[in-house]
Amino acid sequence: MYTRQNHRQAIQDRKHREREHRRQTILAAAKRVFFSKGYAKATMDEIAMAAEISKPTIYQYFKTKDDLYFSLVLPVLDELDRQWAELEAGLEAGRYRSGARLVRDLFKAYYHCYETSPEGFMILELLQQTNQVRELGVRTRAALSERGRSSFARGRHVLELGIEQGLIRPVDVHQAADILWGLFVGVVQLEIIKSQQKRPGLKGDALDRLLKPTLKLAEALFTEALCVEGRV
Repeated sequence: MYTRQNHRQAIQDRKHREREHRRQTILAAAKRVFFSKGYAKATMDEIAMAAEISKPTIYQYFKTKDDLYFSLVLPVLDELDRQWAELEAGLEAGRYRSGARLVRDLFKAYYHCYETSPEGFMILELLQQTNQVRELGVRTRAALSERGRSSFARGRHVLELGIEQGLIRPVDVHQAADILWGLFVGVVQLEIIKSQQKRPGLKGDALDRLLKPTLKLAEALFTEALCVEGRV
């Protein structure tokens, strides 16, 4: 039944969809530009061109380049935290009977984060590796640092629970977490570089077929090194 109120609501809903679509278009363009040029060299003009919109339009959605960058990296950290929270809950509920399964699920959690947003995942890693974080504003840098510390603390707690339950060997969880993260990220980066040298533009399922066997071997090596005998 037509009413003026329903009509106004329909118009508002359409405007909301259009605004969200434009926001996602900007984020997608920003991912490509930041990934290819890095934070410091990327400009809002280049992002606007990639998104095929005007620069003033971008500023209607994101006040600064920092704000835009933060909006790309934050979902990756949030997803990491969600994945670790699931592992944490599983351990606290006593659902793990072997260290191998825990290590497998850790790798699956990382891969899920990468698969959900490959560009965002790599932008986060480049931020850590190249000290681009120094180019960010103080507030953005502090917010990312705090969120990162909180997320990775949960990851270390997962390893602590694994040790307490006799699933993995008693090791320094800070070192183990760093090794696990570095191993996963290193494999992903190396395989992407190799694939782009051989077949530029390779992505999606084709890239997955190159990544997964190497990650599976990395998982097996980590399992062998970390898991308690008899709990594998």
